[in-house]
Amino acid sequence: MLSNFKAKKKNQRFPTDKPFWTFNKIVLGLALFLGLPISTFIIIYSLFYPASSSALFSSLTSNKQSPYATSIPWIDNAAECQDTQREWHDNKCWDKEHSPSF
Repeated sequence: MLSNFKAKKKNQRFPTDKPFWTFNKIVLGLALFLGLPISTFIIIYSLFYPASSSALFSSLTSNKQSPYATSIPWIDNAAECQDTQREWHDNKCWDKEHSPSF
């Protein structure tokens, strides 16, 4: 009886009716095959070239649009506005170099 139990367990461990390569295993293998070299390159590149890598990543995520003009609410007179290199019109101080991420 004990030898019969071991034989059944051995057969359940290695089923012969299932294919070895399934779709999930192929996708996982491709992800590892492509992801490992790409992530290794990014890590090594950022270690040896830290300034240019930050510029590379910021250029990928930055907004390519020109700056937006906005009024500065805490400046309420023309003299103070012109001292800060901004423009005064419509009784407001306008900053033309405003970034949308500010």
